[in-house]
Amino acid sequence: MSSLYSALQVFSGPVIGSLTDIKGRLFILKCSIFMCGICYGLLGFNKYLGFIVVIRLVIGCVKHIQTICKAIITDIIPHDKQSEAYGKSTAVASFGFILGPFIGGHISALPNGFTYVCLFTMVLFFINIAFVKKLETSYKEIERNKKKNIIAKRPFFQQFKDEVRNSISDLKNVDWHKNWSTFTLRSLFGLSVSTFFFNQSLIQKEKYHLSQKHSGYITSYFNIVGTCSAFFLDYINRLIRIKDSCGRMSFFFSLLAVSVIAMYISSSLYTYLFVLIPFSLTCTALRILSMELILKNTDEFHRGSLSGVSNSLMSIARFVTPLVTGILGDKFGEESVILFAVIPALAGTLLSYYGGKKSLKLHES
Repeated sequence: MSSLYSALQVFSGPVIGSLTDIKGRLFILKCSIFMCGICYGLLGFNKYLGFIVVIRLVIGCVKHIQTICKAIITDIIPHDKQSEAYGKSTAVASFGFILGPFIGGHISALPNGFTYVCLFTMVLFFINIAFVKKLETSYKEIERNKKKNIIAKRPFFQQFKDEVRNSISDLKNVDWHKNWSTFTLRSLFGLSVSTFFFNQSLIQKEKYHLSQKHSGYITSYFNIVGTCSAFFLDYINRLIRIKDSCGRMSFFFSLLAVSVIAMYISSSLYTYLFVLIPFSLTCTALRILSMELILKNTDEFHRGSLSGVSNSLMSIARFVTPLVTGILGDKFGEESVILFAVIPALAGTLLSYYGGKKSLKLHES
């Protein structure tokens, strides 16, 4: 089910992203939030596996909310303040991963708790639509999007066909050769982090004999560190004194590799918890930096398209990782799987420092 969802994210990401360039980001964002709210609400009243699969298919196609929001940030925030804005938005989003398990756990303990959880989630989505409506007063769509919205009424299927054709055409106009290095770095980050997350619960259970409840506490601890890191990322960037983006990417990729190795060789839970601090910091920094590079290295007409492609790259990593790590775990042992997260991290270090340095500097100039 997880791989199916990720696969749909791969194919729908670029199309949804391109549609935001054509139809307007706020319009597509509202449609995405509304569809997600309806789908999660329906999940609460259904007990049939087939229907659940269909709902997950729909969600996999339309749930690109965070990606669209990042493109909007690029549109409305000045270039010199975008890094700080990305950090704060990531920090706010991280609160959901901290509070969500606690709130959902209490609600699900009630009779018919899953239904209440789904309805509560639906209400939150609809509240987000109200926030988007509020944003419309201060956010103006580019003239190209306005003109695209003013079209003669046509049959629904004809209009949908034209929009898909325009989306594909818009994707073809993007200079993919220019952005190969940033996309590769994003992919390497996704592979490394996904390898850890898909195996962390098993490692915590086998190596440290933790229960599922305590693993949940560690996940909240990880997200708390990530939230704090996002809030102070601008200060951290100044502290390490590396001005160019590719240099910072290289630094954080190398720190990611060291953190993974340290987690593998750690013999006590306290050491493991300590190492999670730099690991969470690097995950937050690389997630923000890689997305920032992708969005600021293109014009405003293709930011949505590149955001969608970026989201697809992360989905590919989530799709491939369970299969690959499962095979590696059978051959080398479950505890050794985490070490394979070092390979893409080291590749990212080399690419961002050597192969990508010239390209990324050219983009930033």
